[in-house]
Amino acid sequence: MSARDGGQASVKRVEEIVILGGGIGGLVAAFFLGAEKGARVTLVEREPRHDEHSSGRSAEILRTAIDDPVTEALGLRTAALLRAPSEIGLECCGPLVDDRGLIVLTGSGEEPRIDAPWIQRHVDGGAARAMAPEELREAAPHFSPVGHQAWWLPGGGHIEVERLMASLARGAMARGVRFLRSTGDARPQLEGGRILGVEFRETLLPCDSLVVAAGAWSGPIGRQIGAPLPLRTTRRHMWVTGAGASANPNAPIVWDDLAGFYARPERSTNATGWAFSTTDLEHFELRGGDAPFARAEMYAVEEAERVAALAAARTRLPLSSGDLVRSWRGFRDLTPDDRPVLGPDGRVPGLHWCAGLGGHGMTVSLAAGQVVADSIMGRAHPLSTSCSPGRFEEPGRQPAGR
Repeated sequence: MSARDGGQASVKRVEEIVILGGGIGGLVAAFFLGAEKGARVTLVEREPRHDEHSSGRSAEILRTAIDDPVTEALGLRTAALLRAPSEIGLECCGPLVDDRGLIVLTGSGEEPRIDAPWIQRHVDGGAARAMAPEELREAAPHFSPVGHQAWWLPGGGHIEVERLMASLARGAMARGVRFLRSTGDARPQLEGGRILGVEFRETLLPCDSLVVAAGAWSGPIGRQIGAPLPLRTTRRHMWVTGAGASANPNAPIVWDDLAGFYARPERSTNATGWAFSTTDLEHFELRGGDAPFARAEMYAVEEAERVAALAAARTRLPLSSGDLVRSWRGFRDLTPDDRPVLGPDGRVPGLHWCAGLGGHGMTVSLAAGQVVADSIMGRAHPLSTSCSPGRFEEPGRQPAGR
């Protein structure tokens, strides 16, 4: 019986579901679960806003060129839904992704080479094609590449993250999901080895199913309740140049895998600069419940980092003048196989995951939410087994008690 039906067999069962975390992972889970009959869903977010952490510090790039085929499949499905949100009943006040396209640079030499696992699958599926050198120069004259082979992905683009998250939140609330914000640190509680509920402010919120969608804090939460996952927390910067960079606002996004560098136009009030990042990831050890009191330490930007970023950008972009006008830093929870962790955890009955989204959070978001909702409601999903936390479980490990 459910956590609130008092054990009365005559009362229709209602599945009490709590989602821990209100970033993109929590919002997609809430949106899809909110549509389920017989489910009462509550989303718990310790901050006052959904974009306080990584979801509000995204690169905002739709890139489905992913080596892992399962993560790639999640990305391709999400890309389709971002362009047709009405298919899932998501109402938006404008487009969720633009059509500027994405150029990915790989390999070396003049002949097109299949030197990354995603290339053949994308080419065979019509999602990518090789670009000739002159075509690359015409499409991205601003970019100085390291990779010699360019691939054109017309489905890539700039995701309107703020619009996407606001639409998901409105849609979830319209479906009856209860939102509890500014809760402070919330901790899962166990009884008899299974999920009992979530405790915050000395109050227990009981539930039958708990979805941990806490981004970079998912790893510490799992360790607290005896269900550890091999999640590695990293952080990286996005930087934005000033008007002196003279960026073309309609230019495609360019991602140079060999250089470890990507850039897209970033509009501001008076001009368009470049938003860019390197793919170097800095390991950062999060203690359970660090934020919000450690936010200054977590997001601080050193002057040496700014100088190094500007120097790197000047080797790729036309930055003869100008400087960096702003930056943001986000966290990523990475898995060893670059694949999200979605669905039920066999070690702790009632525990479900929407974690390990890594650097693909926005790209896989909507499809990941579908997998989580299907798993909780007992429906088969073609990607459930591939994304299951069971692939990482340690045999014989016992969950922690309450």
